[in-house]
Amino acid sequence: MGETQALVAIMPWTFIVQIGNLFIQAYLIKRFLFKPVAAIIEKRKNLVGRELDQARREQEKVAELKAEYEARIAGARDRVSSMLENARREAEAMSRETITAAREEAGRMREQAEKEIAGQRHAAEMQLRQEIGSLAVGIASRVVEREMQEEDHRRLIREFIDNVGAAS
Repeated sequence: MGETQALVAIMPWTFIVQIGNLFIQAYLIKRFLFKPVAAIIEKRKNLVGRELDQARREQEKVAELKAEYEARIAGARDRVSSMLENARREAEAMSRETITAAREEAGRMREQAEKEIAGQRHAAEMQLRQEIGSLAVGIASRVVEREMQEEDHRRLIREFIDNVGAAS
C-alpha cells in the first residue's frame, strides 16, 4: 500500500508546478486562442450586421421603387383612361357635328329645291298664260273677224287676259 499511497499523496512542488503550468496554459490559450477567435467572431458579427443593415436599406429602396413603379402604373392607367374618355368625347362631338352639318346641308338643299320648284312653277304658269293668251287671241281673232269689228275684238282680248291673270 505504500506504493499506492505515493501515487495519491500530494507533493507540494509538483502541485505548485502543475498549478503554475495550468495558469501558463490558461494565459497562452486566452492570449493566442480565445482573443484571436473572439476578434474573428466580432469581425464576423460586425460584417453580418453591416450586411444586414445594407440588406435592409436595399429592401427599403426596393419597396420605394416598387411604390414608385405602382404609382407610375396607376398614373399611366389614369392617363390612358382619360385619353380614351377624351377620344370618346371627341368622337361623339365629331359625330354630332357631322350629323348637324348633314342636317343643315339637307335643309339647304331642300330650300334650294323648293325655290327651284317655285321658280319653275312660276315660269310654267307664265308660259301657260302666254300660250293660253295666244290661243285665246287666235281663237278670238277668228271669231271676231267673222262677227266683230276690230275695236270689240281688242276689248274682248283685254278682258280675257285680265280674267286669266286674276284666275291664276
